[in-house]
Amino acid sequence: MTKISFYKVSGGVASAINLAAKLTEKSIEEKCKVLWQVSDEKFVKHVDQVLWGYSHTSFLPHGTGPLSGPVGISKESTPGIHHEVLMNFQKDIPAWFSRFERLIEFIYEDHTDIEIKRQHFRFFKARGYETDYIDLSNEKFT
Repeated sequence: MTKISFYKVSGGVASAINLAAKLTEKSIEEKCKVLWQVSDEKFVKHVDQVLWGYSHTSFLPHGTGPLSGPVGISKESTPGIHHEVLMNFQKDIPAWFSRFERLIEFIYEDHTDIEIKRQHFRFFKARGYETDYIDLSNEKFT
């Protein structure tokens, strides 16, 4: 069964993206494939730029689209080759989320997004999924 984690950060979506990049790096070290599921092409391009410039001392191999690996950044409605780690930056829960070993949701300082994540949390709990809530709002992700 998919393990669901909710990470709370202070600041806006930029803080969530930076945390997701850090988690992506950790996943790559553990030899896991990661899919960033995002809302639109503008978000795809932004994450692509963030991952290319993430660190001067490491490399996060990635590409755009669900067929890219080990890290894909996609707005498409298919998981492609991925089944290990899903980072959801969309308003909806992908219908195919359960094929993943782990789903990560990010909570950041946006009232609309917070309500959406509350709905997601209730959805998963009602269906018996194991859910973790990790509050990192006292840490900085820049």
